[in-house]
Amino acid sequence: MKRILLTCAVFCLIISVSASAQMSDFKGQTWLCGNLGYAFGMGDAFVSYTEPYSNTKFSTDAGIGFGGQFYYGLQDKLLIGGELSLQSYTAKMSAPANLSLGIPEMDVSTSETKFNVIVNTLYAVSQTRSSALFLSGGTGLYDFGGTQLGLNTGLVWRYQVSDNVYLTGMPRFHVVFTDNTPMMIQLTMGAQFSLGG
Repeated sequence: MKRILLTCAVFCLIISVSASAQMSDFKGQTWLCGNLGYAFGMGDAFVSYTEPYSNTKFSTDAGIGFGGQFYYGLQDKLLIGGELSLQSYTAKMSAPANLSLGIPEMDVSTSETKFNVIVNTLYAVSQTRSSALFLSGGTGLYDFGGTQLGLNTGLVWRYQVSDNVYLTGMPRFHVVFTDNTPMMIQLTMGAQFSLGG
């Protein structure tokens, strides 16, 4: 995990040093964003295990998620905003047949979608004529076995396709503060609309 965070930090540093264009002033700008992505579960909450007596296998994983964000520029390089998102999770259970007890083979999978409310900040570290890179971080409430506090950090890259429309890519790391400390690496793509400012 430390290697992933260190790699992201080095990547941001290289991009910011190599950028030759002057940074835009994001103060007063308003953005609306929508995205779709996939999350990979990590930590004890997503560990697969097998119950030794019955040889029953259990596993839980994250999956597809989507959401929307709103940002407002507080300073030249700093924006703050909110995010509403839905994240899917899948739980699986499989067990071999036990003919001596008359138990057939079982293979069960259930899915559910949870709602998250997050407050984020963006800080611009690099910009060219058509693209920009931001550091992202925030906190919020995650629905994971009840409403729990969590943190996220990552990068936001955007590419301009017209005057007020941008494509975005966003790799982020999430951690939720529960007993089993679920963690996720989330990769999303989406669109961003500038409403002026």
